[in-house]
Amino acid sequence: MDIASSAISATATTASGNLKQDYYTVTIPVTAVSGTNPTYAVEVQEYSDRSAAWETVYMFPLITATGRYVSPTLKRRGTRVRYVQTIGGTSTPTFTRSISLGAAPANDKPGFTTQLIDRALTVNTGSSATSALYTKGAKSVQLVIRMGTITTTAPQLTIQGTLDGTNWYTIGSALTSVASSTVMTTVNNINADKIRAIVSTAGSGATLGEIVLRSFEP
Repeated sequence: MDIASSAISATATTASGNLKQDYYTVTIPVTAVSGTNPTYAVEVQEYSDRSAAWETVYMFPLITATGRYVSPTLKRRGTRVRYVQTIGGTSTPTFTRSISLGAAPANDKPGFTTQLIDRALTVNTGSSATSALYTKGAKSVQLVIRMGTITTTAPQLTIQGTLDGTNWYTIGSALTSVASSTVMTTVNNINADKIRAIVSTAGSGATLGEIVLRSFEP
């Protein structure tokens, strides 16, 4: 077990541990929740020796209640793993949880390899971009936009890729958001070490739900 059952009430990043499993899953049992509008976001990161940096490999959907939350099967790319845990809400939001990483069978190949969720992107400002999602080796990527209300102009977002972490290029076509709806686009046959979503046309009076970026195995 990477984190024994305990209460967390402030944002924290765990110390890293060695990652030896080629395929693994992350399980988070949440046994108690308190506070007003409490939220618990968990990001799984691996350390890449190649880039000498921590890379996002999976972000759990936002946790707001007790339950048992399990990632899909993930494919190891780095040498170490850590968990970035972000707490939201008021009146001392607190979650009692544990986090464990377990080996998955080698033949249990993942349906998608990495996932990033952004709930804070400024969609009413042009060229605002999400953080980067590690996608080396993936052949397909997906952008999902879950939008709240839009009073004037619907923002458009575009997937960008990079091979060096500095120079970005466009992948696919711009995706136009729809008020109080979810829209999605998938682009096949890509070759990028990382991807991100960028606001290519700024919205006006738009309220973001969340943006999801995924990469898929060949």
